[in-house]
Amino acid sequence: LRQANERLTAEVAERVAAVERLQRLIDTAREGIWVLDAVGRTTFANARLAEMLGYTPDEMIGRLFYDFMDEARWEEAARNLERRRQGAAEDLDFELRCKDGSNVWVLLATNPILDQDGTMVGALAVLTDITERKRAEQHQRLLLRELDHRVKNTLASVLALSELTLERASSLEEFRQAFDGR
Repeated sequence: LRQANERLTAEVAERVAAVERLQRLIDTAREGIWVLDAVGRTTFANARLAEMLGYTPDEMIGRLFYDFMDEARWEEAARNLERRRQGAAEDLDFELRCKDGSNVWVLLATNPILDQDGTMVGALAVLTDITERKRAEQHQRLLLRELDHRVKNTLASVLALSELTLERASSLEEFRQAFDGR
């Protein structure tokens, strides 16, 4: 009985140490870690995720994941959860709403959590803040639209100039010289 008790004590100590190591890993992760149950209710949120969204982990526990997004995203989120139910894992860009009402873009790496029968009992998501990347992409699109507009204006000016020059030129050589000069 004493040997069994010693083995049990040692096993408990090993498990406690393993849990402590796992907790340190989770606490030091630069990404948000989010665990949902089968209906999308938060069962775990690490400190980084809570920080991204402006909450404490305790404030997030028990809340539906819909609570952390604009209503316009609910349908997309429901489709994503249904894909987890079908066993699909995926990476996607998704916009979440912070406690202060601002939004944050995240790269959402999601996986279903399955029981021994293969039934989805929850979902695990690892979130990386990509808000700055999204802002840079939006700025780049704006610059490209502006560049496109300016190029079209420039080409329209060149075309108008060439037509005017062509109307006044009596030969191809005269056109070339006048056009080059302008």
